[in-house]
Amino acid sequence: MFRGLQQQSKWVYLSRWSLIFLTMAGLFACGPAPAEQSYPPCEPNSSTANIYINPTPHPLVSLVHQSASTDGATLGIPVTGQGDPWLWARYTAFQFLTSEAKRWTSTKTIPLDNASTATIRITFIHPDMMQAVFLNEKLRRSALSSDFQQQVNDAIGKVSLRSELLFLINVSFDNNGQNTPPTHVLDINIASLKLINTDNLSITPLHDDHNLDEPILSTQGSVFGFVGYPIGIQVNSGCAWVLNPQFNTNIVIVMKALTIDSSVQKNLTWTIPYMPMLDTGGEINLNELNGSLQNFDSALLSPSFVPPVRQAGLGGDDESFWREYARFMWGCLTAGGR
Repeated sequence: MFRGLQQQSKWVYLSRWSLIFLTMAGLFACGPAPAEQSYPPCEPNSSTANIYINPTPHPLVSLVHQSASTDGATLGIPVTGQGDPWLWARYTAFQFLTSEAKRWTSTKTIPLDNASTATIRITFIHPDMMQAVFLNEKLRRSALSSDFQQQVNDAIGKVSLRSELLFLINVSFDNNGQNTPPTHVLDINIASLKLINTDNLSITPLHDDHNLDEPILSTQGSVFGFVGYPIGIQVNSGCAWVLNPQFNTNIVIVMKALTIDSSVQKNLTWTIPYMPMLDTGGEINLNELNGSLQNFDSALLSPSFVPPVRQAGLGGDDESFWREYARFMWGCLTAGGR
């Protein structure tokens, strides 16, 4: 009997300790999750990691520069009946800028209520688009010169000193024609706007325009600003290249905390094609670019500092929108052409 009491006491003792361990485990499980790892920025040991240093001249930029300075016919430019190589150059340069603005932009539209939406566009400031902006601005000012390509490299080279991958974020609202639309508040936590590469590293912005980190009212119109990510990060005692083109075919940005009217939406994702798996040579089809100059609105050939808003009722952004967005990018990168 005494032996039975001993075993019973031992069982009670062990049960009590088991409950204590289970309680402690439950407390730890309910505690805060470990913070995401932060990676210090660094300079990768590669001459091509900083894409803004001596960017590869885009063949179309070189061709347009030549056409504005010589007889277009000698370059095989199909401007028959147009008779103005300079106008053709400006028109083609703007078409190129429009295609680049569209090429490097990813759009996410978020419903706010039954009629209102918010649209967040993220545009990667790629060197090709910067070349297109520079070309359009020089043509507008009639300031082309023989050392044009060096001027391009010098201008983009100043951007390279930031040692960052640059993006423009544009937030706009569509009230679908409501006369007195309700006011909504968007709060973007920029620190949660992560660039995630193919190594599954989650990279936080280094710099951002502070207006993006403030609550945004739907009644205040569009808001835009720049965000910069590091070119390299310190990982395992080495400097990892954030967007190594050998592995990253897409740029993926995830917003892990967007607050709309105090309600948190998570894991919004923007994807921008970065490097194709196959390089086909990037040949230029001049016939596609030529089009007709007779009905072209020359007023488009100037920068704008006002972001366009998608027209109500459209299922997506049409070509007229992207032309206005190209002018907007032109204005953003040149301070409105001042």
